[in-house]
Amino acid sequence: MNMMSIGTFLAYSMVAACVLILRYECDDRRDSRHMSNGRVLTDQGEADCGFLKMLFNSSKSIVPTKTTSRIVAVMISLYVGQCIILTQVLLPFEEDYVSVTAVDITKLALSLVFLIVTLFIISRQPVSSSTLAFKVPFVPWLPGFSLLINIYLMIKLDIMTWVRFSIWIVIGLMIFFGYSVRNSRMRHRELKCLAESESRDRSEVDSVSSLHHDERFSTQVPLMVMHTAS
Repeated sequence: MNMMSIGTFLAYSMVAACVLILRYECDDRRDSRHMSNGRVLTDQGEADCGFLKMLFNSSKSIVPTKTTSRIVAVMISLYVGQCIILTQVLLPFEEDYVSVTAVDITKLALSLVFLIVTLFIISRQPVSSSTLAFKVPFVPWLPGFSLLINIYLMIKLDIMTWVRFSIWIVIGLMIFFGYSVRNSRMRHRELKCLAESESRDRSEVDSVSSLHHDERFSTQVPLMVMHTAS
């Protein structure tokens, strides 16, 4: 039962994290250097911007760039770490609420503040303009809350569940990298498409080189005739 629980919690956590990453991913189809006020942001301009300005998007950029996507990825990693820390901070409140001290309350308050600030920084980043049939509402707050709940429930599972889960993960990875990668139908299709593409490119290069050769020969023949006549 616990193995099913850890798999479900982990799947939900991955979905929530992917929602955050995809919502703020860099959109390569658009010019990612234009800002909301019409100015163009160059690489040097991003380098000149202060760290806090980029972190809180004080320039109010509406188009995601690689920098903003990287900021979101780092913030998500920090948020996951903060969620794990929060589960440990909550232990005194779960074991004996009466013996909770002011230090415990301060730790809890600081942990919650850090979580909120991290989600606020993510919310300040420009959102991807990709058109989807459905979008998760209240991003990043709803996925962030989902991550917190799932991580909390996973931490509460017993140690033997994590040991069994780790063993099965290692076995699955060994099977995947030892057999599945080399015998994947998708990989074979990709290799076939790559070989066909290389063959087409090679034939195009050969045709172009033969055309150039014919052009050189056609220009050399009149010159040889003129030289013989003279």
